Parts: sequence; C-alpha cells; structure tokens
Amino acid sequence: MKKTTIISGLLLSTLLNAQSFSPDPNAGTVDIDTGFIFGGETVLVSDPSDVATVSPGSVACSADGLHADNSYWRSFDLVGLGEINITSIDIGVENATSGTGGTQPIIIRVHRIANGDDLPGAALTLVTESVTTVADLLGGVANFPISANLDAATDDLVIEINTPDGQDAGHAFFIGSNDSVQNRDLYLSAADCGIDSPTSVADIGFPDMHGIIVVNGFGNVPVSYTHLTLPTIYSV
Repeated sequence: MKKTTIISGLLLSTLLNAQSFSPDPNAGTVDIDTGFIFGGETVLVSDPSDVATVSPGSVACSADGLHADNSYWRSFDLVGLGEINITSIDIGVENATSGTGGTQPIIIRVHRIANGDDLPGAALTLVTESVTTVADLLGGVANFPISANLDAATDDLVIEINTPDGQDAGHAFFIGSNDSVQNRDLYLSAADCGIDSPTSVADIGFPDMHGIIVVNGFGNVPVSYTHLTLPTIYSV
C-alpha cells in the first residue's frame, strides 16, 4: 500500500515514522507578477491580500516529496460584481517539478455555491473544469484559461485546484502561499492522508498557508465601482 503524509516542500516527512514537517529546501520568498490580464479583463476576486509574493511553507499530501491526489479549495464572496464571465485563473506556485518532461497534470474546477454559503459545508454545483498541465516552475505564478459564467445575485464562487496523484510519474507540486491577510480560508482534501472532504489548512496545523488564487474576467460591475482604474483587485 502506498504510504503518504502531508509534507512541506521536498523533504520526506512521514508521520508513521514520527518525522517532522520540514520546509522545502528549494523554496524562498519570491516576488511574482500575475500579469495575465489583457483585452479589457480585470481581476474579479483574489486572496490573500498579497498575491505577488510566494513565501516558503506550503504543504501537500506527499511521500518523498512527490504528491498524492490533492485538491486545494477556496470560496469567494461575489457581492457587488453582478453577472461575471471568468476567463482565467492565476495560481501561485511554490514548486512544480515534473518527473516526465517539463509538465504535469492539473485540473482547475469552478463550482457554484449559494450566496452566503461557505466551505466546508456548502452544496457545490460544478460549473466547468479544465484538464490541463502546469509547467515546471519554482516560485512563480501559472495562468490557466477557463470560461465560466456566474450571477452574483444568486451565486458565490468556489475554485478547486486538483493535482492528480503524481508519485508514479515523479511529480511534485506545492501551491504558492504566504501569510498575508486572507478573506476566506484555504482548504485541502487528500484521501491518502485521511482528509476526504475540504478541511481548512489551519485545522491541520498550517495557519499561515494562505494559497494565492486570482480570478480574472469580465463583470457587469455596479456604477459605484466604475470610477476605479483597471485592473482592480476587489477585496471580497
């Protein structure tokens, strides 16, 4: 049976062997540029407050630095944004290292939840998903085009970032994070580590792991917001 545990970075940290959580020896604080907005798009929602710095400290359900099946989750309150058209997602990356040729699989899912609901108990409705790849990267940001429409009059948003089990292929992925102020918790699920449903990373011992997620697109923004200079990050 495959033996996995939640570890930080590329050092083995196996609970069954009573080893400790250790930082990624390749990780360091890095300034990043999301920079993927074009053609009139804007940042619709983002978290944490600093989405331009990747700091050491992210964890994944892993063994020998190679990740099992992990899903990272965050909800966003869409209040004030009207009808929105999501065009892409930016994700901070602490470490993406492929064992097979420079890219590895990743799945981005957009879910709808009712206004006022939040993880972990919200009823999720899948809007769309993108099965794609992420290129090797240490300390940066990856952009993933995806198309989804939501109506803030009835909907709030959940983004799920799934990294399928990469251990046989030699893949390592650790989401980019920092400890800046966040509006909603980052959640993690990983069945191989005994976490079957989204669970706050703070509740599994990592309160300063605030995963960097930025949602870009077009919005039917109320008149009260139209004086703002684009691109604008709406703190929600």
